Amino acid sequence: MVRAYQGGKIICDVAVGNTYAYYDFASLTKIIFTQQAMMYAFEQGKWNFDTKVSQILGWFPHKEVKITELLTHSSGLAWWMPFYQEINMSLSRDERREQLKGILEKLKLEQHETAIYSDVGIIVLSYVLEKLFDKDLLAVWNEIKNKFYLGTTLEFHPDNITATKQSLFAPTEECQTRRKLVQGEVHDLNCWSLGGVSMHAGLFGSIDDAGWY
Repeated sequence: MVRAYQGGKIICDVAVGNTYAYYDFASLTKIIFTQQAMMYAFEQGKWNFDTKVSQILGWFPHKEVKITELLTHSSGLAWWMPFYQEINMSLSRDERREQLKGILEKLKLEQHETAIYSDVGIIVLSYVLEKLFDKDLLAVWNEIKNKFYLGTTLEFHPDNITATKQSLFAPTEECQTRRKLVQGEVHDLNCWSLGGVSMHAGLFGSIDDAGWY
């Protein structure tokens, strides 16, 4: 599906092949949720450009890393790690996040001359956001949605479950880890292992939602 807008009006709307009502928004989660939430927190004076991650997260070991460096992918954290291989899926969603925190505490930094995209940095940022709002991640999202995206179908699927008919979602792949066709369940395995709610992936929505944004 391809849609283009000009002056707020649709000037191109093309659909080829199978189309669906809803799609896994994947990394658009970072734009729709992460960026919006961090800007909202900034406007409320909850952090500034000099705020260090360790000032918000006492457990974060790298004392000089700033929030801005997580946002600009220049913190030195790894670009990606297979956390899903270590997360205990029998734990509750909150307990899995606590387990992941213990893993993140041990990560080392790598110095690079240029910014390197980092899912890991955005995952660390999710803990920052929870502290800034004093709410769990899903509650933060609900506040952001009600303030900025009311009227959209944008949603996470907590515990990787949705009440919406599965066939309405675009399938993403035959997943070897899950041994099934992934449809209506987040494609990203790290987000999946965290119960479908994260800041680097997890949002679902329609093409109308993407255009509305």
